[in-house]
Amino acid sequence: MVVNALKELSETDNAQVLLYDSDVADYVKSVTDLNAEGNPSKIGYNTSKSELENYLHHEAINKCYADQNININITEVLDNDDIPLKVATKVYQVRGVSDWNNINPDPVKNEKKQKTKVSQSKKLLNNAAVAKMTVERLKDRNGYDEIRIWLDKIKEYIES
Repeated sequence: MVVNALKELSETDNAQVLLYDSDVADYVKSVTDLNAEGNPSKIGYNTSKSELENYLHHEAINKCYADQNININITEVLDNDDIPLKVATKVYQVRGVSDWNNINPDPVKNEKKQKTKVSQSKKLLNNAAVAKMTVERLKDRNGYDEIRIWLDKIKEYIES
């Protein structure tokens, strides 16, 4: 899907700054291929951390869930953690309904339920937790300089 979207975008004349997570080999290859074209109006970046959620500060995550009356107490975010999974699991544990690995006795339904909960977590993280980020929190997560590069490139393309 991402590769197809990249192909469609590559057929336009618009300046493009593409940003992909680095945890999927196809995303890394797509960015490498795009940058190898040498087109000055197109550039791609892979995150230095696994996913965009890895730039979030644990305090922003905890605050966004506290606003939902869920106290999950995440103590750290590591660069290669699967943050949506980590948070979804923690939310499920805090609610004390059942064991994360046994949401449903049917393994297929269990996996489907887990994916749904991870997706819900990802959505909240990318909206509410992002809104709780500050420059200080971003610097604490060592993401400020990298994100500044992306934004400077976008600004450059807009102004040209």
